[in-house]
Amino acid sequence: MSQKDVVFEVIKEVLGDEYSPWEDMKPCFGWSRGSKEWRSNWGQDSSAMDEAIDKLVVKYKNKELVINKELSDYKLKPYLKNLIFNWLNKDRRLNGDRHYQSFKKSLVHNPSFKNVVDQKNWSTVKDVLGIFQDICRLNFYAAN
Repeated sequence: MSQKDVVFEVIKEVLGDEYSPWEDMKPCFGWSRGSKEWRSNWGQDSSAMDEAIDKLVVKYKNKELVINKELSDYKLKPYLKNLIFNWLNKDRRLNGDRHYQSFKKSLVHNPSFKNVVDQKNWSTVKDVLGIFQDICRLNFYAAN
């Protein structure tokens, strides 16, 4: 079984009746990554995440979950948490049947962003990312 399928089966098992292939499953795991709410609420109700991580640890030790590098017990749980978030984003069965596009790809292919970058010679990555954030905010307000 592939890594993607193992993580999917564990998440589906942990969520039980809450699982729906047509809905985004990230909120069930306290997902709102990077937001102040996520950081302030992290750890308050992480039972689904803890249960999923524990099940993946067992699968890893039984060699049912393939990871291309050897991890110590200390690094295994944080790695598995990131693995879960990765597949919550990328697996269409877990993200509400949404096509996933990484931040880097969306940055490169955003026509508004390309026009702004072409017009000026930006000196730092921070300037570029600041402009991209402004464009995202404008697109959000225009859509709502």
